Order: sequence, then structure tokens, then C-alpha cells
Amino acid sequence: MLHVQNISSQYGSIIALKEVSIKVNEGEMVTVIGPNGAGKTTLLKTISGFVRPSSGKVIFFDNEITHLEPHGVVRAGISQVLQGRQVFEDLTVLQNLTLGAYLRNKSSKSEIQADLEIIFELFPILQERRKQKAGTLSGGEQMMLVIGRALMAKPKLLLLDEPSLGLAPLVVDRVAATLERLNKTGLTMLLVEQNAEVALTLANRCYIMELGRIALEGETEEIRSTERVVELYLGKEV
Repeated sequence: MLHVQNISSQYGSIIALKEVSIKVNEGEMVTVIGPNGAGKTTLLKTISGFVRPSSGKVIFFDNEITHLEPHGVVRAGISQVLQGRQVFEDLTVLQNLTLGAYLRNKSSKSEIQADLEIIFELFPILQERRKQKAGTLSGGEQMMLVIGRALMAKPKLLLLDEPSLGLAPLVVDRVAATLERLNKTGLTMLLVEQNAEVALTLANRCYIMELGRIALEGETEEIRSTERVVELYLGKEV
């Protein structure tokens, strides 16, 4: 489905990605973990068109999307949940969700409404607060909102950048359970997470990034049992 081929990206003279290659198969949940500054967010932004790579290719369903603008990437079938829960604070929950469908010109109002009902079933609190301004929601509610907004684009691939960041443990568990449920319905996901325990519990496969490169990759069960991962990312002694 998604094949990132030898991507390098940089900010001025600072090289953020160095010939990174990853693959995401249809129906998988794949995670990328690693320390701060490893290049994880840059990888997602390069896939979604916010960062232009200096070399390499991004292939999605056999079509090169390397140089598409972000709206073109969304139109191709990729939505991203950005780090930091970037809601439109002065708009209502319902307006935020509806904006997620802004490129669905061929969808009828009834189709949009049906998809809103699916989001409300996933996150009942959003239905309760649908007329409330997004800026007044709690951090956990805002995360539910941005996930719901991304889903309103009906993506084939969902990119998630640190969805657990700054959330209380109970809210993290709720968000993780929702992601697992969505993946079981067939939605493919690429998850960047600082919380390695959550990421390795949810995902099928894992890439570990360090200093802009892929340092390790494999099935999550295999990855989580390696001494290096246990020591550095799971906070346990071996």
C-alpha cells in the first residue's frame, strides 16, 4: 500500500531523514518509535506533503505522491492526525468534523451525515458536545475530535503523530482501544508514538528510528523482546 523509498529530508542544513525506507501493507497497523529528534514527525510530514524530501520517493498504491501538496495527499487517500491536537478552537465540534470532509465533493449530505453518526458512535462525548467550541474541550476530547475529523475524509491510510501525548492514562487507554477497533475494521494505520508500550501493544510491525535513520525493524513481538528495546524504550531492566 505505502512504500517510502530511500527518503531524505532536511531543514536548511540540518538533515532530518537519511535514506529512510518503510513499508505499510494494507490492513496493518505499523508503528515508528524512537527518541525525540529521531525524525519520526518529519517522516509523517514528508509522507503527507508538508515537508519536501531532498531525495527518494513516496509510493501509495503504486502511484508516486512524493511531490503532491497536502490536499492532494488527502485526496489520494491519506489523512494525518497532527501532533498537538490542532483543532479550530473557535469552531464547534460539529464544524470541525464537517471540515474533515471538505474534499469529498462527490459525497451527498446524507453520506456525510451517516459518517458523522459513525464518529459519534465511536466517540459519544463528541455528540454530546457537538455544539460546543472545540477550544473548550479537554485534551482527551480534542484528540478524539482530531481523529474523528481525519476519519471524515474517509482515508485508506491514517497517519497518527503522538496521539497519547499529554493525555491521562485512562484517556490513552480509551484512544488506544478506538485505534485497535478501527484497525480491526480494515483501516490501515501508521502510528508514531513516544509511548513505546502502547505502540508495541497495538501494532503489527515496528520501525525504530534513531538520528534520522531506521535502526531496527521487525514484528512487534520480536522487537519488544530485544534487550536494546527493553532497556531504552520500555523502561525495564534485563
